[in-house]
Amino acid sequence: MSHRTMGAKALAVAAATAATIALTSCSGSSGNDAALAPITDPQAVSGTVNVLAWQGSDGPLKAVIPAFEKEYPNLTVNLEVVGYDDVSTRLTVGLQSGTNLPDVVGVTVERMKTVTGTFPDGLVDLSTFGLDERESEWAPAKWPAATGDDNELFGVPWDMGPVAVYYRADLFEQAGIDPASIVTWDDYLAAGDKLQDLGVKLFPLSVANSQLYSSQLQQLGESYFTDSGEVNLDSDDSIAVATRLQKAVQGGYAEIVNNDDGLTTALKSGAVGSLIMPVWYSGSFQTNLPEMAGQWGVLTLPELEDGGSRASNQGGSYLVVPAKSSNPQGGYLFATFALGTVDSANTMMELGSMSSLLAAHSEPAFTEPVDYFGGQKVYQLFADTIPDIAAVPFTSDYDKADQIVIDAMNKIVVSNADPASTMKDAAAQLRNQIGQ
Repeated sequence: MSHRTMGAKALAVAAATAATIALTSCSGSSGNDAALAPITDPQAVSGTVNVLAWQGSDGPLKAVIPAFEKEYPNLTVNLEVVGYDDVSTRLTVGLQSGTNLPDVVGVTVERMKTVTGTFPDGLVDLSTFGLDERESEWAPAKWPAATGDDNELFGVPWDMGPVAVYYRADLFEQAGIDPASIVTWDDYLAAGDKLQDLGVKLFPLSVANSQLYSSQLQQLGESYFTDSGEVNLDSDDSIAVATRLQKAVQGGYAEIVNNDDGLTTALKSGAVGSLIMPVWYSGSFQTNLPEMAGQWGVLTLPELEDGGSRASNQGGSYLVVPAKSSNPQGGYLFATFALGTVDSANTMMELGSMSSLLAAHSEPAFTEPVDYFGGQKVYQLFADTIPDIAAVPFTSDYDKADQIVIDAMNKIVVSNADPASTMKDAAAQLRNQIGQ
């Protein structure tokens, strides 16, 4: 599953919900104390488990249903697949009214704090069913967005989007660049100097999203907000990231692209020799650029500071269980079966989605060579970075911050605005919006 943002329809519903939340009761307990009690006998849990998924995320869930129903013969899974915005809208409306809620539904990492912040009693604390005893089984970076103020665990970790550098192996060879020699950002730019001799820029920089800025910020162990929830857009590291990307544009290393079509064109035409993107973009290569099989490789992110991290993440999701679910125990059993076994993680990887379950990362689905990338074990490279990904904070104001960052970075990389003053203005704008 790729990095996703909430569509206009879902935003409108969420805004309306926020405006009326003081006048309506949020979802509280399910009214069925037994249903929210610890599961003492999983085989005794019965009934239908209604799962709501968005298109593109349903493959791994659908694949595990037969095995789940065999393991739990008293449970039957009903999987409904709709558009992404429809999932977000139905969850928001259902949590507001306390009715028509699924037993299991996906929520992206960017949306988790918005959901739990708007509806603090809307989701089951899955520690009730023992998820806290399994917390160490998933990547540490997955937990901040799913953890409540009182250490509740509101979601079972799903996929991750570890980030690396895809590079044109043929162009690197032609330019005399050894990918293994690229350890630091300066090394990366030095490779860009050689590519420029071929008339090729180093990497594309999209002004339609914040992915490269936020990825580099996380690589430095930071996010839009501090651990205490304070706005962090004007931190030294944030300004350094913005400055670094502006200099890349000014130095002719970065090709500005306006949208996904522009990105695909830049890759297909050979205008750029590399791309900084998450693991899930490997599927886009194989779908959109099949004719370029064998021309691409992958290398670990370069350090942004001496001895610094070479790991970051973009995107990912969770499965959550609404508190007003008609079958919360069954929902939890399905969520942990679908996301918490090595077999299910292998299935996810075979379908192009990288599980955050640590035990799975040594499995063949993660370690086998990938023909498209010249036989390189690219998924192993991505998976090996996951333990080093910083666990950065998210808040319910993520969406507001993200749009402000996109606007600020456009000013910096397109209009050549001063990075320091622009990010300070962005921070002030965000503080004003959220009342800090």
